[in-house]
Amino acid sequence: MPKMYGHTLHELSLAAQSGDVWAMGHLGFCLLGEAALPSYWKEGEKWLRRSAQAGGKEAMGWLGYCLITGYKLQKNIKEGEWWLRKAAELGDVWAMDQLGTLLLSGHGLAKNFREGEYWLDRASVAGSITSMLKLGKHLLHVGNYREYRQKGEKWLREAAKLGSYEAMICLGNHLLKNTQNPKGKQEGAMWLLKVIEFEVKQYEFDLSQICAQLIMEFMTSKNDPTKLESLYRQIKKFSNVWTLREISRYISSGDLSRCNIKIIRKALYKAGEAGDIQAMRELGTRMLGGYEMMKSPIEGELWLQKAADLGDRLAMGILGVRFLKGEGLPKDKKEGVRWLGQAVRLLA
Repeated sequence: MPKMYGHTLHELSLAAQSGDVWAMGHLGFCLLGEAALPSYWKEGEKWLRRSAQAGGKEAMGWLGYCLITGYKLQKNIKEGEWWLRKAAELGDVWAMDQLGTLLLSGHGLAKNFREGEYWLDRASVAGSITSMLKLGKHLLHVGNYREYRQKGEKWLREAAKLGSYEAMICLGNHLLKNTQNPKGKQEGAMWLLKVIEFEVKQYEFDLSQICAQLIMEFMTSKNDPTKLESLYRQIKKFSNVWTLREISRYISSGDLSRCNIKIIRKALYKAGEAGDIQAMRELGTRMLGGYEMMKSPIEGELWLQKAADLGDRLAMGILGVRFLKGEGLPKDKKEGVRWLGQAVRLLA
């Protein structure tokens, strides 16, 4: 369901009581949200209904969806369908997407491919990336006709251009496996390559976030439980399980003065030598980028190759990108293409 940002329940309540249709709907949604207690659900339904009856198309869509699926409200499929259709007909993109999805799946509503495709198409034309992805995948799955395949490819391509990595993977795999045209296969490989490049960029960015300053904060936190928990969560997002064990050991012993960069390096080496693929990849990437370690291109390449030889797609991607760009490794187009090709084949 849609999310609501930037307003407290108190602010929404005041605005809703003054007759603001938008606030009524969003107050109802909040009172039916994931964290809401059952005692609030009836009040949430009341505000959704008020907003919907006053013409709030978002509230119509949410109310309809809840009634059809039984999400925190008593199921009433007939009334729910009426509200969801009304919201979709008034141009609410989320309602179009949900109506199309329910009609295609047959969950809650009678299955109707033709009408489901119609509503997802309208939502896609209105700019919904989610609808483009759903419609594209559906048309490729059910369409034995050329027209279906072309339309499915078109919507997946649009979603991919707008940044949907799921669409890139789906379209790339489809073109590589089901297209005889060399240009089609080339396009398929290109989309999968974009996914690899994004994963590499995101991974290296994440690693760069764990810097000496973060470890220093650990050392100077003086065992403050709240601060330690916050810092540990930050490191846990990015780091290797062996590293976490080492940090946890020093936290539990209360001897944070010894928890420093050398300890992190030692933990990674220990894990890599024991055959941990994630540690090998992390060691190699840190050595090539200098993240908390002295730059060592030769040793960094060796660790990444070890991980890649064991089937790690991300390590292959890192090697490919760095060889192609000459970042941390000598520029070598042939090696770069070879490693990226292996990564793409695993993704496919």
